[in-house]
Amino acid sequence: MVSDEVLRRIEKTAGSNSKKLDLSGQGLTEIPREVFQLQNLTELTLAVNKIVEIPGAIAQLKNLTILDLEHNKIVKIS
Repeated sequence: MVSDEVLRRIEKTAGSNSKKLDLSGQGLTEIPREVFQLQNLTELTLAVNKIVEIPGAIAQLKNLTILDLEHNKIVKIS
């Protein structure tokens, strides 16, 4: 389940058409599916979480140039 804070950050990014989203330190175990709708993202920070898998849906973010996954537990890229 995605926390209210994470959803708030995603909605704020979508509403402002921002190119950066920081979800670091939110205790995420997976990348929220709502993130993949943010087509304008150029920078996504997911550091200091518990993410174990990077789904193929990450490829939907065509403009992404920076993906910060530092300090996670990634074991699979699908």
